[in-house]
Amino acid sequence: MDKAFTFTEGEVTKYSTTQKKRIKHIYFYQIIYCASFIICFFISFIIFKICIENKNKLQDTIALGSIFATFGSSIVAIFSITLNNIYDRFCKNLNILFSELIPNNSWYRWPFIKRMSHSKLFNNELTYQILNNAKLEFNVGSHPINIILPTVREDFYDLPNWKNYYTMLTEAKNYESYVLNNLSNSATSLMVWDCILDNYKSIAIYKLAKLMIVIGESFIISSIVLAFFYSKIPF
Repeated sequence: MDKAFTFTEGEVTKYSTTQKKRIKHIYFYQIIYCASFIICFFISFIIFKICIENKNKLQDTIALGSIFATFGSSIVAIFSITLNNIYDRFCKNLNILFSELIPNNSWYRWPFIKRMSHSKLFNNELTYQILNNAKLEFNVGSHPINIILPTVREDFYDLPNWKNYYTMLTEAKNYESYVLNNLSNSATSLMVWDCILDNYKSIAIYKLAKLMIVIGESFIISSIVLAFFYSKIPF
């Protein structure tokens, strides 16, 4: 590999087979969101139990529920702004990458295409569709590393973004050393790396902000449920 990086376009592969293959339907982030809701509901219930002396007094449960709803709404409002700003930054970085840094190479995922999908035909034949994003192979000196390129919001959740982000962080010095010592025009190669690394950082912040929004929404839902049905819960 005599240059800093090579770009490989993404592709959609579709094939048919009679053998059933495993399709991933549940992702780790969905488990985290579900666990967050359960924890938030449990916290809300404990606070209701501590603060409400007479659980049959509806005005007390509604008053406490409104406090939780306000708290949850504040969390949602604050982190929604962060979410929008971060995604806007991600899109700007991607536009710079494809229009200025590597103008001869561009690839965007179509959001309606799932990472993996399948369907069953009339003759019991199964068809499978697999989406592979574009990737860049960076030369870090001793070996190349493959970094998948996320291009839309859907990629934030069905790609190994944390792994790629960690790889880029740990290999940043090796890549910079290789580029500076072996290439005469090093600016573009370094900026391509920095652009993609910044997008992975944006994805990390986006996912954390989204988790906070889920927590805020969980408190809102918990407050509504407990405000009106706390008296019906046997304990």
